Amino acid sequence: MRRRAILAALAGMATAGCRSTPQPGVKIDPALAMMTPETAVALAGVKMDAIRKTDVYRRHSEALGLDQFSKDTGLDTRTDVWELLVVFEPSGWVAMARGKFSPGFGGLEPRMLEGAPRTFYKGYTIIGNQQASTVFVNSSTALAGAGAAVRSLLDRRSASRGIPPALEEQIRNIPPGAGIWIASGARLGGLPIALEGNWANLNRIIESIQAGWLGVDLSNGVEVSARGSCATEQDARGLHDAMRGLIGLGRLTTPASQSELLRLYDSIQVGRREREVTLSAVVPLELVDRGIGYIRPLMIR
Repeated sequence: MRRRAILAALAGMATAGCRSTPQPGVKIDPALAMMTPETAVALAGVKMDAIRKTDVYRRHSEALGLDQFSKDTGLDTRTDVWELLVVFEPSGWVAMARGKFSPGFGGLEPRMLEGAPRTFYKGYTIIGNQQASTVFVNSSTALAGAGAAVRSLLDRRSASRGIPPALEEQIRNIPPGAGIWIASGARLGGLPIALEGNWANLNRIIESIQAGWLGVDLSNGVEVSARGSCATEQDARGLHDAMRGLIGLGRLTTPASQSELLRLYDSIQVGRREREVTLSAVVPLELVDRGIGYIRPLMIR
């Protein structure tokens, strides 16, 4: 009996070892992952099919910036797109989308790009101009971005081997529930928008991060988690102190009449361990509703 029990246990261990282990981290549509070029230094993802179901999206879709993306590209994120993956390279960026594009495929222009110039390029029809172009790779995959960046990605499509290892390492740490996320495998520059006042410190904070990730879960309010790695412990300490200082300064400059903003600042937790800095925040839906009207004007001042 004892020998039989041992054999049964060994067989169970062998069977368990043969099972595929679920990979941690946020999942990416395989078709988009395979088109990612090896020169990508950062990726940003939006799980449209997931966030469309959330109260935050239903109430504040304009604040997420996706409505403007739809106007610029003709890809309707409200109905047609189920996932976006934005590829950042040193030369620029391209948004890759998966969805149901049959009405806009096969020579028909998307409704919001009617009358836009059409260019035939290596078997593809590029709609738009050098500043903003959209192309349907097939009936469920589209690319959008500056004309040169879109053509460059098309040129390298057959040579792509999937997401670079440095980015995969970061993506594995992003919580699976993140409907919006970004991962970087290399040092990034500042934000591509001009910020003034205290918010200008964000550029300095981002520039000090060598690699990292950020995930936003909208399923129950807004839950943010992030981790960034610096070159040295001293850099990490400086990043940690700068982030805490920015939060503290925000609290000090918040008028007493905007108590919702104070609660938002209090929800942000910043930590440090050796060369890594972490950030987390859990914001309930009612606080999102009240505070979002204050935050947007602050970001664009």
